[in-house]
Amino acid sequence: MQNEKRAVLIAASLSSFLTPFMGSALNVAIPVMGKQMHATAVAISWVVSAYLITSAMFLLPFGRLADMLGRKKIFLAGIALFGVSSLFCMMSPSIGVLIAARVVQGVASAMVFGTSVSLITSALPPGERGRALGYNTATVYLGLSIGPVTGGFLTQTASWRTIFLVVAVLAGVTWLYARRIRSEWSPAKGEQFDTTGAVLYCLALTLLMSAVSLKQSGIVLAVIAVVLLIAFGLHTGRQTHPLLDLRMFRESTVFTFSTLAALLNYGATF
Repeated sequence: MQNEKRAVLIAASLSSFLTPFMGSALNVAIPVMGKQMHATAVAISWVVSAYLITSAMFLLPFGRLADMLGRKKIFLAGIALFGVSSLFCMMSPSIGVLIAARVVQGVASAMVFGTSVSLITSALPPGERGRALGYNTATVYLGLSIGPVTGGFLTQTASWRTIFLVVAVLAGVTWLYARRIRSEWSPAKGEQFDTTGAVLYCLALTLLMSAVSLKQSGIVLAVIAVVLLIAFGLHTGRQTHPLLDLRMFRESTVFTFSTLAALLNYGATF
């Protein structure tokens, strides 16, 4: 049992390290990537945007699917897909292929981040969760801190493609540790998946994040996104098994304000 706890903590922490490390490393390499691939500023910006949009829009649906089908199962599939898509990013011959690979990588990221913390809370008893979640959070900021230095070093001494190679190797190590987890957790097994809610949520997030990079048309997209979010909230309130249980925000002040604090923190960071 102790070995399983260790495997969960290492796998979850490595996965939490990967995305901020990759993102901050790529930010340094973006100008070189654009020059080598003869990409326009708009095209190269989609290397980042495509990943962020798909990661955000699929995070909640995959979190719900993990509760239904098994958290370890979705995590394993996600980290495997993350590693494979990283290799495709590394070998991309053109900017179009790179953006497509980043879309797949964003989907994989949603599968991983929708399950990593829940694996920790499932495998560890309440008395051990605080320290474990602290370690997990520390790896996020460790990735953010060393990503720019590592990305700059790899880009200058080798190639920006080696950033994706490093990520793929780390994803492989994470997958091997996750394979050591024997237990499975599916607290919502047998419940229905809210397909309508998932569609409303994904559309709203896609339009809202796309609106940020646009000018006049961005205002229209933002308005439509807000309407869809309101529709999502109204729809969710009528569901027996919703995609997101909005009662958590009403019943727990701590949850509400901690979520708001996290939103402000990541909004300022990213």
